[in-house]
Amino acid sequence: MRRSPRNLIISCNHEGLTQFGGAYFFHEFLRVLQFRRFLTRLLAYPRRNCRYTVPQVILAFVYPIVLGLDRIETASFLRCNGTFQYFTGLPSFPDPLLDAPPRFRQQLRRVNDRLLQHFIHLPDHRSRLIFDLDSTVVTIFGHQDGAEVGYNPRYRGKRSYNPLLCMEANSSYLWDAELRGGNAGTWDGSIEMLETCFANVPPGIRELRARADAGSV
Repeated sequence: MRRSPRNLIISCNHEGLTQFGGAYFFHEFLRVLQFRRFLTRLLAYPRRNCRYTVPQVILAFVYPIVLGLDRIETASFLRCNGTFQYFTGLPSFPDPLLDAPPRFRQQLRRVNDRLLQHFIHLPDHRSRLIFDLDSTVVTIFGHQDGAEVGYNPRYRGKRSYNPLLCMEANSSYLWDAELRGGNAGTWDGSIEMLETCFANVPPGIRELRARADAGSV
């Protein structure tokens, strides 16, 4: 596996600098945190003839989000961006779409829980958490598994997902998420999600509050 560069002179005074110029600093931040090593310890996904490690594939999900891309599929241009690959030490940009078993999803959930347990008390210790529940509409163009026709104000009659999200209000951390079909009711699965969120509250939290909009109660 190719290593990322260690000695670089960073200059931000070129007129052609794009909004993706900070990707290298984010990469260095992850390196200082030893984030790839952390993922290696917690994720087990054996594959054959693999060109990329599991942490590299996971970061292929993260980079499009950090770069502000609307969809993971739009990250395809990174596959022909040699500069980006050089900075991150990748032989090329991996395909972020994994055909992983359901147990791998549970591993990812545990990774997220571990990160929340650690970072929720930084920079200062907290004693109260506020959970905000909300849902959104994600339109699907094609025939994706689990997508259904439901309420879709922008593309009526199109298949979609209606994921349920739980965010911690003060930190904006994603505490939990559940992928639902587009025909799911607004409150479907909310009780189970809150139970999971409460079970993952770190020690030292004395007060919990939950909020939802009018359609969720």
